[in-house]
Amino acid sequence: MQVMAEKLKQAVPDAFEGDGVAYMQSVYRDPSFSHELRLDAAAKAARFERPTLAAVAVQQPPRARLDLSELTAGERDQLIGLLRKVMGARPVPP
Repeated sequence: MQVMAEKLKQAVPDAFEGDGVAYMQSVYRDPSFSHELRLDAAAKAARFERPTLAAVAVQQPPRARLDLSELTAGERDQLIGLLRKVMGARPVPP
């Protein structure tokens, strides 16, 4: 690759040394080019100069579940009593 680059440099001594984005930037920054050409170069280079915004799906983590089978009978009764108090004395389904 280096050999090919050296051959190109010898064949075209005034070739632009940067990449495509740098070339487009040099065009749109040069006031000697027409406004239309500069605008076109700026539009093409812009997508490489700044990241584009994208919609990102946000997933909610699953809600924690309480395994009532691990509670003792007394703990279950306490929990049911607390739920009745919080829910306004409405019956809690079994």
